[in-house]
Amino acid sequence: MEQQDHESFFSPKGIPAFASIIIFLVSFFIVMSLFRSVLNLFSEVRGYGMGYFFIGEGIMLLSVFIVTFLMMRFLDRRPFSDLGFSLKGRGKDILYGFLMAVLIYAIGFGVCLLTGQIEVVGVHLHWSDLLLSGLFFAMVAIVEET
Repeated sequence: MEQQDHESFFSPKGIPAFASIIIFLVSFFIVMSLFRSVLNLFSEVRGYGMGYFFIGEGIMLLSVFIVTFLMMRFLDRRPFSDLGFSLKGRGKDILYGFLMAVLIYAIGFGVCLLTGQIEVVGVHLHWSDLLLSGLFFAMVAIVEET
């Protein structure tokens, strides 16, 4: 039991878990700041449109992957594949997760509609905006799961 408690607080290389978390956070903010600095050199991408948020989330995703890869490679000495991002045999799980998200959104929308918090005055469906929003939320989900 004592050995198990010891292992849960240390990485395979013997670094305390809290130190790994601090190293990850500091490294992540440094890498993300470097990417953002380069992005801010281009005035045409500044702003608050969907493109800016899409690029910003892409920078965050890239930063998370870079720092995670480097920490796993050099700190933990484990392969990146240990994170379990394989989609093989996960079709049902992906479908159930997608359906659960749709159900949660539908319930939330229904409650807001019934309580008068929102009012639908018209529907204009733009497939390109819908696709970009879906890709954006997928990127956010990947960042959160990493």
